[in-house]
Amino acid sequence: MNRWLILQFAVDILLLLIIIFYILRDSLPRNRIPETASDVNELRPIAESLNQLTTKAEKIADRLKNNIEEEKRFGEELQVIVDKKTKELNLTIQKAVSILRKLKEIQPSADINNSSIIDKYDEIFKLHDTGLSIKEIAEKVGASEGEIELICNLRR
Repeated sequence: MNRWLILQFAVDILLLLIIIFYILRDSLPRNRIPETASDVNELRPIAESLNQLTTKAEKIADRLKNNIEEEKRFGEELQVIVDKKTKELNLTIQKAVSILRKLKEIQPSADINNSSIIDKYDEIFKLHDTGLSIKEIAEKVGASEGEIELICNLRR
């Protein structure tokens, strides 16, 4: 939120500079060149003020640029971490499914619930591979859309 305030402040300063520029440009006759020292002296404080405002706006813009670059680097680091954890989770799920299949082969009469879970996952994966939407899969399998979306996302 603080960065947006800084950005707004920088934009406001820039707009103020533009407005002052056009006011000054329109207030001076087009063909008039300051001929006297008093005319030049009147414009000097305005020019100094514009220079100060420009300098402040440039500093704010540099700080904003640095903050944006820092946030971008932070986002990239988080993306790498999330990708790594996703791969680890997928490997763990694959191992668990493999173990459940082996248990099913060893003890076919064992817990029917485990085999039905594996069958349910396999059916969801097959339906997802055929291009059905999460909603369509949920209706066919008889599960919630959230559960189907989680199972499909864990597979990636």
